[in-house]
Amino acid sequence: MRRTTPFLAAGLVVVGLELSTQAASLTLVRLSSGFQSMRAGFGYLVSPTRFVVGVSLLAIGLFAFVAQMILESAEGRVSAVGDVCPVCRGDTERMKRLRMHRILSTFMGRRLTRRRCNACKWTGLSVKY
Repeated sequence: MRRTTPFLAAGLVVVGLELSTQAASLTLVRLSSGFQSMRAGFGYLVSPTRFVVGVSLLAIGLFAFVAQMILESAEGRVSAVGDVCPVCRGDTERMKRLRMHRILSTFMGRRLTRRRCNACKWTGLSVKY
């Protein structure tokens, strides 16, 4: 539920704006005509530089939102702290991390390790302190 709440909130905001001011459909029409005018090479309501900068900022914002959602969901996959198995409390051994785990560790700002328990066969990510 934690993961769907921001999407639900954003959807309700967009629907509310559309119903009260038709802002969402107007925005889509203006974006569409802006791309068409740039492709055709004629003027638009705003300067081409301002349009490109605005669309770029919109894309960066959407990318940042999606990246934040991925990081939040990935934090839920970290199931252990240190080198103790969260299932049976036995000792774990270190495994080689995948490239995805290295990138995740960098963006989360935590030292993640991939570990395996020989007793209960648990495998997962652990925060290293």
